[in-house]
Amino acid sequence: MVRTVFREVRIFDGHHVRTDDTVVVEDGRIAAIGRGLAVPASAEVVEGRGCTLLPGLIDAHTHIVGAALRQALVWGVTTELDMANFPDKMAAAKKEQDGPLGSSLADLRSACCAATVPGGHGSARFPEIPTLTEPEEAAGFVDARISEGSDYIKVHYDDGQVSGHMDDSTLPVIRKETMAAVIAAARERGMLTLVHTGTVQAGLDAVEAGAHGLAHLLVDRAPGPGFGEALAR
Repeated sequence: MVRTVFREVRIFDGHHVRTDDTVVVEDGRIAAIGRGLAVPASAEVVEGRGCTLLPGLIDAHTHIVGAALRQALVWGVTTELDMANFPDKMAAAKKEQDGPLGSSLADLRSACCAATVPGGHGSARFPEIPTLTEPEEAAGFVDARISEGSDYIKVHYDDGQVSGHMDDSTLPVIRKETMAAVIAAARERGMLTLVHTGTVQAGLDAVEAGAHGLAHLLVDRAPGPGFGEALAR
């Protein structure tokens, strides 16, 4: 059994700073938390005086490249949620996590290829990625993402206002009906769906279609209390 003891450290559990000062970890899991706990034989001791021990951080929106998983862990980010990437790169990264260097890498979850239309957000820059246009294509699209290793489904539903304001251009956008079909197909298969939006109306469309979450802030106007009520419903 591998034991590690963090001693005389300030402990933040994600909600409160605790009065405890010692954490005992056994085989990668917290076994005990208290004040002045005895150090088990053969345990590695980490002297924490003047330091704070806290849960690993989760970066909820990344597109990992290069040494991103190694760099993230250095800064206390233990999980990376990748919001769109190439399946082969994600498969290679996950394989590396299972190898001898895996303990030096942040955990990875990825949407792999996001749902978008030809020439839309994502596919305009990378025309080789899979796209769809009609609701009837949704089930096949979701099945393909699952087979390539996606951990959740991402949909690009940017209504053009955000990009248009930034560079005076617009991109074709997946129709609301097609987005809803993708979300329904994902739910039927037990997959979470996150939707890339940028405006209040796009966010409402996604929520009404059954999305589990929104992947961007809404930047066109303040959402107002009605938006929160829609989320609660």
